Amino acid sequence: MPIPKQTLIQALITEATCGDACWHAREDICHCSCNGKNHGCLRTEDEQQPNRTRKIKDAMYQLVVVETIKPDACIAETTRPIYTLGRDIDNRAIDAKLFENYELHGCKSYCDKPLPMYIKSATDGEIKRWPELSQWRNKSELELIIHKPLTLWVRIDLLYLVPENK
Repeated sequence: MPIPKQTLIQALITEATCGDACWHAREDICHCSCNGKNHGCLRTEDEQQPNRTRKIKDAMYQLVVVETIKPDACIAETTRPIYTLGRDIDNRAIDAKLFENYELHGCKSYCDKPLPMYIKSATDGEIKRWPELSQWRNKSELELIIHKPLTLWVRIDLLYLVPENK
């Protein structure tokens, strides 16, 4: 028996992560993962932006850090803090016996298991839309082809692994 089209569409809609569309929404019904908690929250000036989330490998992740621009610094210098923090989170997960060393240091690129954190390059659309990446908007197209800003995402249920002084 085929799944009714409306049921299938509703299932796809509710899997959507909460983001700008929800935060600026004007309609009454929320169709994303926040279940209305953040719906329309940025329509007034005094509201704070909620934490940005995304779904990776069937788990919810929260944006923790965005690479910052340092004038006259090489790429290695600007990316090092994110990679160091990511390694620290992985090591804390290993120390807490949540993952084995080989899972985090050997199979990150092909492992199906949702890992504690991911470091991803921001897309062109994210650079244009997200306030967190606004400092990258004045970069030339060529500069962004060579190096896009890195973002560090941590699994929501493992946010306690992020050090206080990140």
